[in-house]
Amino acid sequence: MTEPTSEARPPDSNGYEQQLGVFAEQLRYLHIACGKPSLREVKKKASSSRPLSTAAVSEALAGKRLPSVDFLMELVQTLLAFEDGRPVSKDDARVKQWRSRWVEVQQAKDRFRSSARSEGGNGHLARPSSPSDASALQPPVSGPSGSDGPEVDAAPDAAASELVRERDGLAERVAVLEAAAAAAARAPDSVVAEIESLLQQAADRRGRGVLDQAEQGYWSALDLAIQYRARWEQGRAWDGLGSCRWRGGDHETALAYFTRADRVADEVDDFWLKAWCLYNFGVYWRRAHAPTAAKEFFEQALTVADAHSCYPAAGWTHHEMAELAREQEDPEREREHFAQAAQIGLDSGDGSLAGQSLVLLARCAERGGDLRQAGEHYARALDIGTRGHHQDVIRKAKEGLGRIGL
Repeated sequence: MTEPTSEARPPDSNGYEQQLGVFAEQLRYLHIACGKPSLREVKKKASSSRPLSTAAVSEALAGKRLPSVDFLMELVQTLLAFEDGRPVSKDDARVKQWRSRWVEVQQAKDRFRSSARSEGGNGHLARPSSPSDASALQPPVSGPSGSDGPEVDAAPDAAASELVRERDGLAERVAVLEAAAAAAARAPDSVVAEIESLLQQAADRRGRGVLDQAEQGYWSALDLAIQYRARWEQGRAWDGLGSCRWRGGDHETALAYFTRADRVADEVDDFWLKAWCLYNFGVYWRRAHAPTAAKEFFEQALTVADAHSCYPAAGWTHHEMAELAREQEDPEREREHFAQAAQIGLDSGDGSLAGQSLVLLARCAERGGDLRQAGEHYARALDIGTRGHHQDVIRKAKEGLGRIGL
């Protein structure tokens, strides 16, 4: 895991609390990713040599305090055991990564305590729950119940001066908190570049069918994106994880990951991701034999994709809608959607989309008895497949041409 840079670290005055919050958020994501077992199930599955109470697990997930490293290791191993379906060793790379995370947060905690002691404090956290609560630190301008002034006599000048100094100190602290919150909202460019590199590497591995490595890469990207509040990249990582799980046959977990990606897309106005999420929902419900729900999602996907020029999502959505029309025995709409998918593939340079759609469009013509048109479509698909090295398209196009005697 990449070390946080000094640019991304908040001031020590609230660095520990912020890092603890991020740490707890990451732990909650791990809990969800491992199937979100109940606290009772976690307690039952934990090792008898290091029991986990439901109350302690709840506090760890809520970020109320930093758990001991031994407790954390047992909790992580237990959660991963739900995911893997077998016991997980403390030497597992994922467990070691969590130990490294714990060390970082513990160091922030030590810095906070040291700073608090040097300033005469007690080392306990004392700040509003969010920057929006900072106004509560300011003394009221008017007296109780909206009166024009206090209901008691004015304080002596010395006491008044002390109140002014306290107010100014609180205002300065509010400014520090607001600046830290603003800094936390922006991930450094170097970190964003690293996350994007991890996402691209994962996508390449997914494309080669190395799903385990691809998923590991997406988790690494997600971990870094969560740590630095890079919400756009979080959405892409969740989408990639969903794709890996879908290709691996775990459709329910894939749906959960796509749902998370969809929420992020709504938050950050990532319209391309939104179009793909709607497409994925449609595919899920088509596979679940729920054509009405599938069609609704596909239509929503097309609306978003067309409005924001997301041509790949639009093309593959037309392809899926053609498949849905075939299942509903609607040959006219089947041909219409395959033709639109093929055209988008040709216009956007997506040889796989164009080739596969042309093959299926040829089959529509073949079933309808128009062998000349079928031959034209198969020949064009074969040319596209050959130029783009799309072996599946080449095979199907040759089979089609052989079947109709061309």
